[in-house]
Amino acid sequence: MKRLRDISIRSKLILVILSTSGLALAIGSAAVISYDIAAYKRSMVKELAAQAGIIAANSSAALAFDDYQSARDTLAALENETRVHEAYLLSPDGKVFAAFQRAGRTGAGPVPDLGARDHAFIGDHLVVKRPIVLDGELLGYVVISAGLDELHQRIHSYVRTVAVVSLSALLLVALLAAWMQRLVSGPVLKLAETAQQVAREKRYDIRAEKLGDDEVGMLVDRFNAMLAEIEDRDARLARHRDELEEQVQIRTAELRRATERLQESEARLRAIVEGTSSTTGAEFFDALTRTLSRTLGMRWVMVAEVLDEGRRARAKALWNGSEIVRGLVYDVPGTPCARTLEEGLCVYEDGLMEAFPEDPMAQAWGVRSYAGHVLTDSNGRRIGLLVAFHDGPLPLAARDMSLLRVFASRASVELERLAVEEELFKSEARTRAILESAADGIITTSAAGTIETFNQAAEQLFGVTASEAVGRPIAEFLRWPAKDSAAGETEPGAVDLRELLGGRHELEGVRADGSVFPMNIAVSEMLAGGHRAYTAIVRDITRERELDQMKSDFISTVSHEIRTPLAAIISSAKILLKNGENKPHVTPKFAGIIVEEGRRLTRLINDLLDLSKLDAGKIDWTVREADAAALIEHVASVVRGQAAERGIALNVEVEPDLPPVFIDSDRIVQVLTNLVGNALKFTEAGGRIDIRAARHGDGKVIVQVADTGIGIAPEDQEKIFERFKQIGNVLTDRPQGTGLGLPICKEIVQYHGGKIWVESELGKGSTFSFTIPAAHGATATDAANGSGEAKVPAAVQAQSEQQAKQGPKILVVDDDAATRQVIRYLLEDEGFRVLEASCGEDALEMARVEDPALITLDVMMPGVSGWDVLRALREDAALAKIPVLLVSVLAGRQHSEHALKLGANAVLSKPIDETELLLTVRRLLGDGEHDVLVIDPDLAESAMLKTKLARHGYSVVQAFDVRTGLEFARRYQPDLIILGPERGSTSAKQFVRELREDAVTAEVPLLLLLDESPERFDAVFFAAGDTEGAARGPVDELLARVARRCRPAPPARAERPVEAAG
Repeated sequence: MKRLRDISIRSKLILVILSTSGLALAIGSAAVISYDIAAYKRSMVKELAAQAGIIAANSSAALAFDDYQSARDTLAALENETRVHEAYLLSPDGKVFAAFQRAGRTGAGPVPDLGARDHAFIGDHLVVKRPIVLDGELLGYVVISAGLDELHQRIHSYVRTVAVVSLSALLLVALLAAWMQRLVSGPVLKLAETAQQVAREKRYDIRAEKLGDDEVGMLVDRFNAMLAEIEDRDARLARHRDELEEQVQIRTAELRRATERLQESEARLRAIVEGTSSTTGAEFFDALTRTLSRTLGMRWVMVAEVLDEGRRARAKALWNGSEIVRGLVYDVPGTPCARTLEEGLCVYEDGLMEAFPEDPMAQAWGVRSYAGHVLTDSNGRRIGLLVAFHDGPLPLAARDMSLLRVFASRASVELERLAVEEELFKSEARTRAILESAADGIITTSAAGTIETFNQAAEQLFGVTASEAVGRPIAEFLRWPAKDSAAGETEPGAVDLRELLGGRHELEGVRADGSVFPMNIAVSEMLAGGHRAYTAIVRDITRERELDQMKSDFISTVSHEIRTPLAAIISSAKILLKNGENKPHVTPKFAGIIVEEGRRLTRLINDLLDLSKLDAGKIDWTVREADAAALIEHVASVVRGQAAERGIALNVEVEPDLPPVFIDSDRIVQVLTNLVGNALKFTEAGGRIDIRAARHGDGKVIVQVADTGIGIAPEDQEKIFERFKQIGNVLTDRPQGTGLGLPICKEIVQYHGGKIWVESELGKGSTFSFTIPAAHGATATDAANGSGEAKVPAAVQAQSEQQAKQGPKILVVDDDAATRQVIRYLLEDEGFRVLEASCGEDALEMARVEDPALITLDVMMPGVSGWDVLRALREDAALAKIPVLLVSVLAGRQHSEHALKLGANAVLSKPIDETELLLTVRRLLGDGEHDVLVIDPDLAESAMLKTKLARHGYSVVQAFDVRTGLEFARRYQPDLIILGPERGSTSAKQFVRELREDAVTAEVPLLLLLDESPERFDAVFFAAGDTEGAARGPVDELLARVARRCRPAPPARAERPVEAAG
């Protein structure tokens, strides 16, 4: 193919014409020869079939009569047909009956098998087969085989003729092609000559001659157009070359001027660098703004830090043309500074006031031009702005932004450095404050154990100042306990901090005065700057060991106090079981022992429960006006019989016209009973006990219990008010009681705002005194007539009243019998009728039969669980509206939410809190009462308010600080909260905010009692929720507000779920 590509176009054209013509002649000749062969074959088949038909007709009789000779003679007639080489007469089963073979042919081969065909070309023969039929009966077949020699001769003759004709035709075509190719190759060769001339002479004004309008003519036109375009471009290039030379001269002049400006900029830059290079911090920003203002020709230049995520900016330094201004804070939105923060760079050459009509600073100062660059820290965070603005058009020097970019980068670094420095300072201050405020001693040392820092707690712990301790070995202040040293573990003073890594250890600390104390130490290792150091945290555990000893003593005492009465009870019970019927005279004696020891156990358990409730803040206080004289007389009447039995005189002395007091009567009776009981316990026969009450200072009443008993040593007079603390060795002296009575008395008195103390002398007796608040403006007569319920403990009076009621029916469902008994007792004590069910099946059956007003339901029951019972209740149309109170050991918000979703109306956790149970039951039953939570730090005001509200049918819960009040609000979900005035409003504001943010208390109405008019109070209190303010005023007006503010009581069967605390 490569040789064909390289030959001339003339030769290519002739070769194409000859190839095409030769191929056409060959195809035509082959078609003619093929057609003649096919026609000859059809003719031969037709002729041979006719001969076979004649033979078949003539041989039918011979076959019918089995005449072989006649059949052979019939076949012999084919001798004249030179094309026939062989012929056969076959029986119907294919056997040869007679045969014919042309003379000179070799022995006949097998009879050709045509199958179902009537003729076929086999090899160089044509074989024809015809049936022999006589009267419809097949007698056999005739088969004739003829040679194809004539066909072969005919083909050879045709091929010779075609070859002669084709060669003649190709010779004529070659001559004609050699003459006609010039029509195509002539113009092309002419065009090639012209192209060679253009290339050789580099002349683009030469044009090729066009000889026709055919494709070659179009090629000539395109070639000539190309030459014209090249000629035009050459001319333009020459012109551009001339213009370029002129431009080079112009650019050279401009470069010279730019160099001069660059030198000027370098001079300005050098002036700014010289003015700021030796300064940092505020001095740097001052120098930068002054120098940049002078260099750029701008009146004002400012460096500012971004505040509030870009909403405000504060000037670190602002040069106003005459002085530096710092601390200017302005709003960024609506100013060019906002665009600078967004885009990074912002320039206004003129018209700034028109572009930012809402920018107060631009309008006030008459700013017309502006250039600003954002300041970013190393993380790309936008931290400030470097801006310059002018009261005229932007000066030429300020239009070069390179100076602004350079010093924006420098200002960014300095601003970030100051921020990091300030954060480091704050961090150091925080660390220093933590170290100095830490309750534990914190000491850092070098790797060698030399003290480097010594905090204030360590100073107090070891009795040395930090300046005295720093630089000394820490081993001077530590040593192993004596038992460890004796065991040979290490010598005293040889403490190595590396041995203390990875845990807490108990060592002995050595103070400056040489005294030793037990201490707990934890040591950690730290690496800073490639140097190793240690931090030791030390704590004096003297008090902890004392507490451990107190706990051991308490456990020993309580064990004794429980086992002793239990032993007496069990022994007495056994005696009664054995001899009660036979010896009835012993029953009163031992039954009395059981009762007395049972009471002793009850007192012990009550003390423990009171202490637990005091710690948890779960004691329900009922503070109201009471007559102190009546309470004292009540206590005296209770113990007077015991005193007489022991031969002890009991006297009561009450100051005349003693004012009423605001107290929880039950709790103060508890205090008095405890003090008088202790006096009886430690006073011998013939002694004396005095109970006195009198006015004490401003608004207080003092109550004293004096005895002539054994007395208390001075060093023990403070200890007896400490928890679990008893005088004497608990293993040898066996003091009576648990050591909890006086600590509980102290908690109760302090709750009332009073104090309790003892004055005693060994062998001469003791006087216990405590103070309680007096009710201002009231008399003893008023208290006796108006609130006589204070004369008797309120719990006793309330119990008798509740037992008289016939309350609603409540079904208690729990598989634990003890739990059912506790709930039954608490509910029946309030006047409710109680039914019990121990399993889910019984609960559903009793609910259908008894139709209770409320169901308390345990969750974890065998068989049908509480969840299953709850679902069944809600799916039963007859039971669906019964309120269900879920009481379970499962706790937590997730459990409560799940229960409420299933249809529970409230959820309480075990162990059961009596107050929560009763409040929740009353709420679900909708008994018509309104629950009011009073939060007032003024004890007297709170008690007075509770008394008035209770008389008008409200159920009141008290709290004396907002934190407790918030907890009570979440726990009890009252119908109204009354918040008294706070001495500082911060905690009250926080209370209102948290109250409204909590979904449980968000809708509880709130009434604020204010010392001044609500119009003058902070509006934050009234911004959200159902909140109203009221100044303190007449009680009737307050009650009217309470009645109006209380949200309606729930319906008889609550349809909204209520989650109780716990």
